[in-house]
Amino acid sequence: PQEMLDNILAFPGLEFSWQPYEDLCLQQFVDSINRFRSAEDVDQLAQPFDVLAFLQSRGLVHADFLLALCQWSLRGVHRPNVLSERRPTAKQLVLLYDHCCEWNVESTPALQDALQYYVESAGGQWPVK
Repeated sequence: PQEMLDNILAFPGLEFSWQPYEDLCLQQFVDSINRFRSAEDVDQLAQPFDVLAFLQSRGLVHADFLLALCQWSLRGVHRPNVLSERRPTAKQLVLLYDHCCEWNVESTPALQDALQYYVESAGGQWPVK
């Protein structure tokens, strides 16, 4: 999916392109994203929240992607808060919650647990004893 997105984002910079091909690539990308079910699926993306913004800008957000992103976020907030780990920020979690509210999936346990753990751990910055 990441390679497809990279290609789709490169289309505007091409000197020559064919619109039916671009549309087909976008449709294939969206179909693959909508089949995401777990955190491991979302891990295929370099920047999951950038993909969410891309989908939102084109009106292509789907509840299945949001649920998978909730799973990824839950796993991410339990990772150490270091630069070598990919984890959601507070702003990204709020954005995800807003999208989930729009799709009526805000009560999913993964999202609720991710938000709760993020708040309890002060964004992953446990106090030093």
